[in-house]
Amino acid sequence: MKLSKGRARAAIAVAAVAGAVAIAAVGCSIDETPIIPAQSTMPAQSEASLSVSVPVASESRLESLGANQLSPTYWLGENAENVYLYREFSSVPDQGDPVVTSVKYMLEGTPKDPDYFNVWSPADRIGATITASNEITVDISSDAFARSVDKGLAERSIQQLVYTATAAAANSGLLTGKQDPTVAIVVDGRTGYKAWGLVTLDKPLTRNSTLRAPLWVIDPAEGSTYGEKLKVFGLTSRFTGGSFYEVLRVENGQTGDVVADGTISQANKLPTDSEFRLELDLEPGTYQLVVWGQNEGSSERVAVDTKSFTMS
Repeated sequence: MKLSKGRARAAIAVAAVAGAVAIAAVGCSIDETPIIPAQSTMPAQSEASLSVSVPVASESRLESLGANQLSPTYWLGENAENVYLYREFSSVPDQGDPVVTSVKYMLEGTPKDPDYFNVWSPADRIGATITASNEITVDISSDAFARSVDKGLAERSIQQLVYTATAAAANSGLLTGKQDPTVAIVVDGRTGYKAWGLVTLDKPLTRNSTLRAPLWVIDPAEGSTYGEKLKVFGLTSRFTGGSFYEVLRVENGQTGDVVADGTISQANKLPTDSEFRLELDLEPGTYQLVVWGQNEGSSERVAVDTKSFTMS
């Protein structure tokens, strides 16, 4: 079976914001690399897909304080004829503030996993502020919304920004107390902008847990290399038929034999904090990890996520 990967990227630039206590403002030139057109509409749902049940993520728990210097970024990813939010950690140039660093990369960077994509456009500027009550404000210029998208992708892209900004703040220790963070998106210094002509940005937003992917692999990262045991880490949801994994050997871009498989969570069970961890002994080579859920009484795979990696 041939490996199936491929999506899009967008480029952007960054700058400043006024109001509250400004914590960062950055500017840069726009990347001249040609941009691959991103998906602009939600996937069409077939009659078969409408009959398949995919559980909603149980929560949108914030990221932990990170000891490494990697920046969290959320991307869009099509799965089961829907579009969800997936996170990657990346080593990116420091912009002087973790929120600006992550949001900038979200706007102009390329996901490691080509199954993920982005619909944002280049912007002249972006900045951020945060208050003691965990109110984050992100100010971007209106050219970030230049592409034509449908309402479903517009709503998910706004949540992509909300997830990324709150992840960066949490991961870097900027949040204080126990109050849930909010994100106000200001465009050209003004509130009430209608993003892509479809979503009015007139109030602070919180994470919408229903848009987080119901099952996804965090480690290994796409294209990563490991020298010892493979340590798998990811998040799952409560599937009525359970959730599972398999590892396939990859040779010449083709997936071959299954070299490891097993159960992530039992039917109707949810691991602590929705997390799953595995340790696998694998010979040197290239592999693909596949995770999926199943509905009770069905062998059909739903909410599938894949990661390709190498053991050295």
